[in-house]
Amino acid sequence: FKKDEQVTIPPGDKITKSYEFDQSDYGTSRFTLVASSSEYYAPLRLVKYYVEDRMTGARPNTCLNGEWEMCYAPGVELGQTPPQDAKWEKVMVPSLQPTLKGHCAWYRKTFQAPAQIHGERAVLRFDEILTEAHIFVNGKPVGEFRHGPERNEVDVTAAFLPGQKNEILVGVRDWLAYSAKNRHRVLNHEDPIYKDSMEDIAEYSAASSIGIGSSVYLEARPAVSVDDVTVVTSVRNKTLDVKYRLINTTAADQDVTLSAAILDEGKPVGSLGKTVTVKVPAGKTVEQSFDLPWKDAVSGEVKMWWPESPNLYVLATDL
Repeated sequence: FKKDEQVTIPPGDKITKSYEFDQSDYGTSRFTLVASSSEYYAPLRLVKYYVEDRMTGARPNTCLNGEWEMCYAPGVELGQTPPQDAKWEKVMVPSLQPTLKGHCAWYRKTFQAPAQIHGERAVLRFDEILTEAHIFVNGKPVGEFRHGPERNEVDVTAAFLPGQKNEILVGVRDWLAYSAKNRHRVLNHEDPIYKDSMEDIAEYSAASSIGIGSSVYLEARPAVSVDDVTVVTSVRNKTLDVKYRLINTTAADQDVTLSAAILDEGKPVGSLGKTVTVKVPAGKTVEQSFDLPWKDAVSGEVKMWWPESPNLYVLATDL
């Protein structure tokens, strides 16, 4: 979908424009609007993402964004459960809340498990939580992490109920999780000093914010899957380096085949070479790398990314 048009807007007036486009096959669509005028030096840019559930494929998922409940917890320690006298309020996820009312908080959501989330593993993925998180599903602890600004995920298979109602409970603590000295200050009724005596790195957005700041997904995943992928491109050397980390959550060694295609606007324009066979030991991870010249990976002329033409290639992997 691409459209260029010239619009005349009278001084002090406004207009409304409507556009219709098809969703992508990957569950997420990006709509980019660039507006420019000869009277202004810099063009205005607006980017919106549209997320829909993936019903089929190797990793069906559902997005759990929307209405949740939240309550603050007193003190600087989260505890194992929300306060019994908690005042739950409805909030929208994703959104960040101010820390003026507390440095710890709890989020909860009850939902009916969608039909497509079934199989060998169920995984919860959080794209951002500020700053420390403890995750419970149906009352059972399933994982925790301290690097909330990064994308994190937890395996919830043991607690998840396919086809039934499920409750997710997320306990969060702000940047005080990284500073014992500042927790001591708060307990002594002193103001904390951001970035002082920190045990880890926290972004400036975490200085006064707490909560689930980005999308939450529930995903069905095979027992043997791609756990991580790193892509490094070099324009200077004209090379493409791709490194996969494969994980095997079963109790037996598994032989898998790995191949990948490079897509441009949904159409294959190249590959990473031959299909390879990899042995993944039981309960372990292994890495598999592909290093090759860019011209051998992609057929035709390479499209560079520019703000006015934000072309992105897609790496579609088959395991």
